[in-house]
Amino acid sequence: MDFLGQAWVFWIVAGVVAACGLVLVYRGLWRDRARGMARCAGCWYDLRAVVPAKENADQVTLPVTCPECGRVMTKRRQLYRTRRHYRVAVLGLLIIGLSLYSYEVRHRLLHYGESLKTAVIPSTAYIAYLPWVQTQPTFELIEGRFANRMLPNRGEPQGRGFWAWQERIYQWRLSSLVEAGEPSLRVDALHLLLRMAQEDDHALRLFVSHLDHENVAIRSLAMRGAGSLGKRMLPHREAVFVGLEDVSPRVVYLATLVVVEMGPEQFDGMTDERLCQVAELMLSTIVEGAPIDWMLSAMVRSVSAGDGQPSAVIMQWLRNQVAAPPPSRWGPDVPANLELVTALRRLEGREGPLAIEVQPGELRCRVGELPKINAVIRNIDPDGIGIGFQMYGDNRGSRPMRWRFEVRSVDGQIMPLELEAMNMGGKSSYRTLERGDTFEMTLEMKQYVKDLPTGEYRVVVTYHDSQHISSMKDVSRLIV
Repeated sequence: MDFLGQAWVFWIVAGVVAACGLVLVYRGLWRDRARGMARCAGCWYDLRAVVPAKENADQVTLPVTCPECGRVMTKRRQLYRTRRHYRVAVLGLLIIGLSLYSYEVRHRLLHYGESLKTAVIPSTAYIAYLPWVQTQPTFELIEGRFANRMLPNRGEPQGRGFWAWQERIYQWRLSSLVEAGEPSLRVDALHLLLRMAQEDDHALRLFVSHLDHENVAIRSLAMRGAGSLGKRMLPHREAVFVGLEDVSPRVVYLATLVVVEMGPEQFDGMTDERLCQVAELMLSTIVEGAPIDWMLSAMVRSVSAGDGQPSAVIMQWLRNQVAAPPPSRWGPDVPANLELVTALRRLEGREGPLAIEVQPGELRCRVGELPKINAVIRNIDPDGIGIGFQMYGDNRGSRPMRWRFEVRSVDGQIMPLELEAMNMGGKSSYRTLERGDTFEMTLEMKQYVKDLPTGEYRVVVTYHDSQHISSMKDVSRLIV
C-alpha cells in the first residue's frame, strides 16, 4: 500500500472511482427519460399506439388504461414520466461514499498506524460496540481511534473530526463502561472521559457523576482527576463537597485538594447553614493550604452583604469551634484557632485576638531610602484565649514572606508593591501566644514596596500565619 503515501496517486484513483459512481447515479435517475414518448407509469409499456406524443398532450383523452398491465392513469404527467432505476442510483451513491470514505481509511493507515482490517471499520461501529468490550487490546484500539481524532495528540495530523452526536454517544458509552465495565477497563475509560472533560461540558457532567461511584478506587481516581479541572468544577461544587463526607480518608483528602483548586469563588452565594457545614468538614482535614480563610472570609462578607447583623447560625458555629478548636498539625498543645477567633471577633465587632504594633508610628525618610520597621504581634484577645502561632519559617529568602505592606497616598491611591521575591523557607517553631505575649520582627520596607515619590503616605502592615501574602496580588479572601 505504498501508493497510498503518494497523495496524487490516491486522489486520481479516488476520483476515478467517484466518477464511476456519478455515472451510475446519472444512469439510474435521468438516463431513461420519456423524451416525449407516452409510457405506462406502472410497467413502462410503450403507449404511442394509443396516446399522442407530449407536444400533443392536450389531445389526450383521460383516463388512459394500459393494455399491458391494466393500470389506469388519470393525469397527463403520469404518461411522460422519467423512469428511475433507484437500485442503480443507490449503488452509485454507495460507490461515491466509499471513494470519500477511503480518505479516512488512508488517514488511519498512514497517521494512526492502524491495520487495513481495523481502518476500514467506521467509528460509529466502534461506538456501538464499546459497552461489550472485554479485552484491553480492543479497548486500546478504540481509544486510539478517538484519542487521535478528538484530543490534542503530540502534533500529529488531525482528521476531519467527529459529528457532535458521535462525541455525545461515545462519552455516554465511556461512562457506562466506567459504571459497569470490566475492572481492568474502568480506569482507562475514566481517564479518557477526564481528558475530554477538560474542554467539553457534556463529558464534564458525565465525569462528575462518577465522584460518588460505588467502587472506592474509582471514586478516588475520579476525585483526583477532578483536581486537574480546577475552576471548571465550580458548577459541580456540591458533588465535591459530598466527597468531604466520604467514609474513605483517601477520598476526603482528595476532595479537599479539589476544593483548594476551585478557588474562593465556590463559597459565594452559599447559604449560612451549608457554609458552616462545609467549613466544619474542611477543618476536620489537615491539608496544607486548605482554604479555611476563604470560608471564614465568606462568613464575614455575608454580614456586609446582608443587613449588617451576623447570622445566628454562623455565630453559634464559630463559638463552638473556638471553644473546641480542630486538631492542629503542630501538635495537641498548640490550637489551630487564629483564623477562627479572628473571624469571630470581627463579627462581634471587638478587637483581637492579635494586633500588630509598629514602632515608630510616624517616621520620615529620604527618597529612595525606605525605612526599617519593627513590628510587634501582641495577643490582646478580650476573652484571654490563647492563640496558636507559627514563628519564623519564612525568613531565609529575600524577605519574611508572611508579612505584607499596604501603602496609600493621602488621596487614597494604592501604591505598587514588590510582589516578586525569593522564597527559601526557614526553620519554624510553634507556640501558643497567651494574652499579653508578643512576637517581634524587623521588616525592611524596601523589600515589600517599590520606590515611592515624594509625599505623605499611610502604611498598613498585615500578617498571615501560613500564607505567603507578600507575593499575592489580592488578599481580600484571606483572614489577615
